[in-house]
Amino acid sequence: MKFFKKNAVNLSYEELFRTAYMMVLHRHGDVLYTNVEKVFRNRVDFISKDIVAQDDGDFLKFCGKTWKEFEISIQMVRDMLMYMDRNYVVSQKKKNNL
Repeated sequence: MKFFKKNAVNLSYEELFRTAYMMVLHRHGDVLYTNVEKVFRNRVDFISKDIVAQDDGDFLKFCGKTWKEFEISIQMVRDMLMYMDRNYVVSQKKKNNL
């Protein structure tokens, strides 16, 4: 996902929000939710492996930087999926992971 690779400059948040909105509106919220969940799980696995492999003396600095970058990415995704979060997640009684 481009958000995690700091490559979101060329993405249109309006277009992404509209696409997510249309998916939920047209009853494809389950596909969107499942795929977003999968992307986040993969990213957390990747980050945890990076942290375990960290052998630099600035372990806490590395963890802090990694967390900040992840937090910024999550905020962007949260904003983009606001409609799904408020409608699909609530109606389907899914866990609100955002």
